[in-house]
Amino acid sequence: MERLKKYINDKGYSLLEMTLVMGLMVLFSLATLTLVASGSGAYKGLIHDKTDNSELRVAVGYISNKLKQSDTAGAVSLRLQPYGEGQALVLSEVIDNVGYETWI
Repeated sequence: MERLKKYINDKGYSLLEMTLVMGLMVLFSLATLTLVASGSGAYKGLIHDKTDNSELRVAVGYISNKLKQSDTAGAVSLRLQPYGEGQALVLSEVIDNVGYETWI
């Protein structure tokens, strides 16, 4: 009985109970930290995707508006890019008898 008394304090708590409670608190803390870290990663991914979609929407809106403004015969053509690879969209217009081209 004397051996048992050194593991139990005056209030009735044992060292084993306190160790188990502390272990459970550490386990719950780690689980919470893992949950927050994974949620943070998912949130960053969603924000990145939303930003990309917004930028693409602006670009498509710009091209769409430019095509609608160039609604005349022969005003829209595809040409080889002079400084790079591939083709470019060329929108031609005449203002005050001066020809202008917008390369996209």
